[in-house]
Amino acid sequence: MGEYVGKFWQRKEFACSCGCNTGEIHPKLVELADLVRENIGVPLTCTSGIRCETRNAAVGGAKNSLHIPSGSCQFGHAGDFTFYSPILRQKLNILHLYYLFESHGREFGALGLGLYNSWVHVDVRGAGLGLAAGRWSDSFDWPYLRKPLI
Repeated sequence: MGEYVGKFWQRKEFACSCGCNTGEIHPKLVELADLVRENIGVPLTCTSGIRCETRNAAVGGAKNSLHIPSGSCQFGHAGDFTFYSPILRQKLNILHLYYLFESHGREFGALGLGLYNSWVHVDVRGAGLGLAAGRWSDSFDWPYLRKPLI
């Protein structure tokens, strides 16, 4: 069994996928992810936590990505979260996940939240970095309601 960094999260779930062992995930991000996981009641997964600069470039991440460990403590401040079960990765469930991170995240200071079709980017940019909150949904294909057939 792996080493747990939170109630539901193992250290390896946040590790850089290239295996380089770069940095640690910020404890505030783990604490927030625990709150959301407990509230939603089904397993979640972090598809991308810490990234080294090489891995970040390989996935097309922003040059100043908060997935890359930074600051004096060398924490990764970001994670991309989704449902462990692929069948649950539907847009309304992803919106619910975003809502829960938004709601529970208010007590954590400035957050970055990005809404994507099958995951939610979350970063704790206010925890030691002093960055302003940010929200985006550029890559999300919003569901629409059809006109009623009357």
